[in-house]
Amino acid sequence: MPQTFADPARPGPALRAQDLHVSFGDLKVLRGVSFDLAKGEGAVLLGANGCGKSTLMRALNGLAPVASGQIWVEGQAIVGAPLRAVRAARRQMGYVFQQFNLVPQLSAHQNVLFGAMGQRPLGVLGVMNAFARAEDRERAMACLDRVGLADRATHRPAELSGGQQQRVAIARMLMQAPRVVIADEPIASLDPKAGREVLDLLWRIVEEEGLSLLCTLHQLDLAEEYGRRLIGMKAGRIVLDAATGSVERAELDALYTGAARVDAAPEGVAA
Repeated sequence: MPQTFADPARPGPALRAQDLHVSFGDLKVLRGVSFDLAKGEGAVLLGANGCGKSTLMRALNGLAPVASGQIWVEGQAIVGAPLRAVRAARRQMGYVFQQFNLVPQLSAHQNVLFGAMGQRPLGVLGVMNAFARAEDRERAMACLDRVGLADRATHRPAELSGGQQQRVAIARMLMQAPRVVIADEPIASLDPKAGREVLDLLWRIVEEEGLSLLCTLHQLDLAEEYGRRLIGMKAGRIVLDAATGSVERAELDALYTGAARVDAAPEGVAA
């Protein structure tokens, strides 16, 4: 049986990682990563390129194989769990990526409909416009309206700005109705004005819906402004985890100096 939290009657974290190890060949990328993300919490994950952030995010959504350790989503363990249980747990997770991952041939409305794919037995076919339920089509429009793009429903991605495309991606995530949101560098492809607008929107939706958010950013000023909690990685390990107001800028700067990369800090050497 897949492991769950010890006391089901006691609220646990929305997301928990325990002693995660991920390797690619001889390269140890995650070296014992552990953290909890509370229900309704918005945290920012920081660290230099190559520190293991992206691998951690990929491990959380099942795209990077975990050598050892465990991940719980809403109390359900997913590492080594039966496929049905894994799929059910991952339906609780929504994703916003640096690349918007929109289907270029489809309208904004059709792209948002894909957010319901995991909830329909016919998969992709069940969310195509010709086959989608009326309630799903209406909900997709409501999600577009929520991100301020109801008037762009028939537009294809190429007809939208970068910020608008990311808004469509957020609407698609909303369509999934997740409890945990993973946002991996959601503004890296945007100019500063559009990036701030996207973060304003993302954080507002997360707070209004009572969701839990783990978001990676490179911009320290924005991380301090938006994140209530900062988690810092260096060389495959978490070296900082604290409420934003208690972290000095020098501690954040230190994440980007010295042996910050996983290929620059051998296993057993403190990062």
